[in-house]
Amino acid sequence: MITESKILIVDDEKTQRDALAQLLEMDGYAVKTASNGAAALNIIDRFMPSVVITDFKMPNMSGSQLISAIKKKNPLIEAIVVTAYGNIDIAVDAMKKGAYDFITKPIDFEHLSILIKKASEKRMITIENIQLKQQLSSVSHKIIGESDSIKKVLSVVKRVAGTDVPVMITGESGTGKELVVDALHKSSGRKGNLIKINAAAIPIDLLESELFGYEKGAFTGAESSKVGKFDLASKGTLFLDEIGDMPYNLQSKLLRVLQEKMVMPIGASSEHPIDVRIIAATNQNLDKRISTGAFRNDLYYRLSVIKIDVPPLRERKEDIPILAEEFCKEFASRYNKNIKGFTQEALQALTNYDYPGNIRELRNYVERAVILSHSSLIDVSLMPSELKNIQPDASISIDNGLEAAVEALERDLIKNALETTGMVQTRAAQKLKISERVLRYKLAKYGFK
Repeated sequence: MITESKILIVDDEKTQRDALAQLLEMDGYAVKTASNGAAALNIIDRFMPSVVITDFKMPNMSGSQLISAIKKKNPLIEAIVVTAYGNIDIAVDAMKKGAYDFITKPIDFEHLSILIKKASEKRMITIENIQLKQQLSSVSHKIIGESDSIKKVLSVVKRVAGTDVPVMITGESGTGKELVVDALHKSSGRKGNLIKINAAAIPIDLLESELFGYEKGAFTGAESSKVGKFDLASKGTLFLDEIGDMPYNLQSKLLRVLQEKMVMPIGASSEHPIDVRIIAATNQNLDKRISTGAFRNDLYYRLSVIKIDVPPLRERKEDIPILAEEFCKEFASRYNKNIKGFTQEALQALTNYDYPGNIRELRNYVERAVILSHSSLIDVSLMPSELKNIQPDASISIDNGLEAAVEALERDLIKNALETTGMVQTRAAQKLKISERVLRYKLAKYGFK
């Protein structure tokens, strides 16, 4: 019998929670019950349960909202959500909020017992190996890939990391520019901190004081001095993210700092020297901003002594299976899932997609699949529709000639449109942006039944 684990049951239906409490007490657990989220949070402070079992639909506070509140109080408390709805979105939302797993009504007590034991084991392992878990989670911060384009990025990083020259990192949103920054700093040998500031995320009137700091009384509301990011990064690295969004008037001040290696806080009477390595990044076309007068040409050249262009994921597709497997390991560990990887069909679906959101989008899809998976391999059925609907037809090959390739592609698109619209020709024609008459002609031409 289990005597160490404490269970808190949260359900607005008294009969349900009392019956479940009785069964769990008979199984050796110390049990408390609560009729709503607010009462549960009060009990947690005194009872400190190992596992919380909460109904999803409750008045005032849902199960997902309760889990979020619990995790803020104590991230080590595991939660299991009970729902009568069997809705995938509910399950995904609950697990993203931190739930260990979910179970549907009517409750299978044997299944619930297994979930409780596994959740308790996960909690104990987390407590005993918290430092190791933190180290393992750092895997997600490494630059991963075997493509020529990513090897080129890594080669440049290795060659320039130990220097003090400014580096400009370019690339689309979600490509992993910040990972390159981390790699440059960690390999630099500089003893100071890596300080990051996003020029697009800070109001224009506050950005100057964030960068340079200010003296007490420098302006209304400056009741004490503030150390700027340049000084916080002393003997380390300052990362200027979204540099293309920096206001023009600040660009001249930044240029002077780069040239003179001196900083003067707002309201100060003198400058002081700094020892900071500058790395900048942007997803914008700075050449275009320079041509329109929005970005200083001289600052651009000062910042881009070394340029590193991080390729979009669609240009390094051979890295997609590697990244997907790495993310799978990470999320399988986080959600305590016994998942070994992907089926070949699932990997193919992942690889075929172009990922406008780049690595961030791939990571999200893998997390979703891990959460929903109940087997050791992630199947293509767990892939979102935008991935499943673009699997190529093997007959599409330029070797057969352009006309044959076009026909094969057209046949594949028509098949996909019919499947995604439930074989409703009117909707399929709308999706393909052709008339029903043209669609019927093509269905006959390609032998669709």
